Amino acid sequence: VWKKIQSDLAWRKQGQRCVAARGPEHLGRWKCEPWTYHIDANFSSILPRYKDTEGFEGLGQSKVAVCVLGAPRTVMHTYTTIREQVVEALNADAFVYVPFPGFFAPALENEMRELGPVVTAMLVPDVSKTEFEARVVSELKNPDFFRLYGLATGPWRAPLHKQMGHSMWGYHNQHGCRRMLESFEHQRAWQYEWIVFARAEMFWTHKHPPLEALDPRFLHIPKGQDNNFYNHNPLYGINDRHAVVPKRWFKAYFNRYESILDGSAWSYLREIARNQWMINTEQYLLLHLQAHQVPILRFPPISFLSHCMEGPQCMHLYKGTDLGKQRWTTPFKYYTEALEVRRTTVDDTHYLVRLGSGWIWTALWPPQPWIWGNLKKKEQEKPIEKQQPHELLGSDVVCGLSKHGPTSSLSWIFYQRCECHRSAR
Repeated sequence: VWKKIQSDLAWRKQGQRCVAARGPEHLGRWKCEPWTYHIDANFSSILPRYKDTEGFEGLGQSKVAVCVLGAPRTVMHTYTTIREQVVEALNADAFVYVPFPGFFAPALENEMRELGPVVTAMLVPDVSKTEFEARVVSELKNPDFFRLYGLATGPWRAPLHKQMGHSMWGYHNQHGCRRMLESFEHQRAWQYEWIVFARAEMFWTHKHPPLEALDPRFLHIPKGQDNNFYNHNPLYGINDRHAVVPKRWFKAYFNRYESILDGSAWSYLREIARNQWMINTEQYLLLHLQAHQVPILRFPPISFLSHCMEGPQCMHLYKGTDLGKQRWTTPFKYYTEALEVRRTTVDDTHYLVRLGSGWIWTALWPPQPWIWGNLKKKEQEKPIEKQQPHELLGSDVVCGLSKHGPTSSLSWIFYQRCECHRSAR
């Protein structure tokens, strides 16, 4: 028994490359082999070995990929909602990159089964801030880049230069996504049309917007949580928690880590250093996308970050207080984000859930400004505030439709019924 325990513990301390078949009750049946991360590691899938095995039928044949990135160290179970509301809603192939602290705990193993079938999963031992900084320094194409990034300050670079936070882990996880997808595309000999970035900590309240409502010429990002003007700088940011990426913009969105390693990020960070601005991850993402000339549209949010449990990638700021001894009172990490999700999903006239009461997703063309700030009666006659191109909505949840697009509907106000209106012409 002791030898079996030792063997199991040794296995759980190693990195693993896995695939998961369809099991009973939507649970995944996992098969793994030892795997170690390094910059030139093999990110290919082991799916071809099992493609003729029961439960693997049809896996890896979708046109859509969902990258579930990060560990679900949260106070709520998020993987079930990601499987049901994102992966299954989009009929997608799932790819997973999960850093685990210490060892791959049975609790995390059981939770990962909630994701169902998975084409490629990389389970990697997490590292401390010091170890992560050493990894980045060792992978830089030129050691001088580390000094340059020290001049562009702010949370965007955490934990480099002792910056508090975990931003670089997010870039690195997306690097893992890019490597897994490109490797599997080479294996199956055809590319994905859409790639969806889904953070493991996100709780999804409703099904993901259908791809038919999203213009394939644009990158699509949920509205809100842009965190503009950090530390009083003049820069806009953009939500970095979810993205729906057409293949044409795949490398531009998922290569922030590579841009740091090869120094190309300095082309837009130079001005940040010159002006001595501090920037956050949302501002860094927008700078990166603008440098690659990526067109962006937004859609109303229907997911929020759950509270995370403290660890290398989750810093709690209650030091010196007794908050660490108190139970969580809310499941969401940011109240404002939860409020934005409620605005999308709940109708305040009837207190009904819109997407369960006839409302549907539809594309908007031309793109429209976000109007929530003008809903107060005193402000209804004011012109809509001018918005930046990256802030415009490309899709929305609607109830009344005409051939010219969404329209207001008295039928909903009085009868709680959605309808399509015939045009007068």
